Amino acid sequence: MSSRTTRHAVLCLALGLSFACGGSPKRPNEPLINQQLGLRLEAVPSPFQVEANQGRTLKLAVDGKPTQGEVEFVVGAPHPSGVNLVAEVNAKKPEIESQPGGKFLGTLELNTPNGSAFTARGRYDAPSGRMEEIWVLALHPSGDRLLSIVYRYPADEDSSKRMDQMMKVVGEVASSEGRRASSE
Repeated sequence: MSSRTTRHAVLCLALGLSFACGGSPKRPNEPLINQQLGLRLEAVPSPFQVEANQGRTLKLAVDGKPTQGEVEFVVGAPHPSGVNLVAEVNAKKPEIESQPGGKFLGTLELNTPNGSAFTARGRYDAPSGRMEEIWVLALHPSGDRLLSIVYRYPADEDSSKRMDQMMKVVGEVASSEGRRASSE
């Protein structure tokens, strides 16, 4: 049996099993676009699913369950004179520490497909229990606005896994016109 025939047989078997189990074949991730925010996610990485994408709201949830973790995209007003990312990330420390039980855990500078960005991470007490947040503060892919991507989740010992998940999301961000900031 040729390798092409073998691949075809395996594909048919996989499709058959998918339909037999009540599912449909998995379509490739299509881009997720929010025109109001001027954002496009080339794909929604695992383990996230779209929770909301309407108007100026774009949220992803871990396995479709916000209680397991939620990513929110926030786009600021235009700043024709430029966005000061260092000032924005420095403002996160007092903001996090002002929360009940707030503890600031530090920042990192990143090189992203859209240029430089900064993270800020912290923990605080919420009505639902101890929470952790990772903020990624970057220049919006279209240029003159602040893009904040916030990942909130129950605090646990999985911070590095959560940071990896967040970086996968950040790597998918482009402008709604499909451009990245660094390509303009």
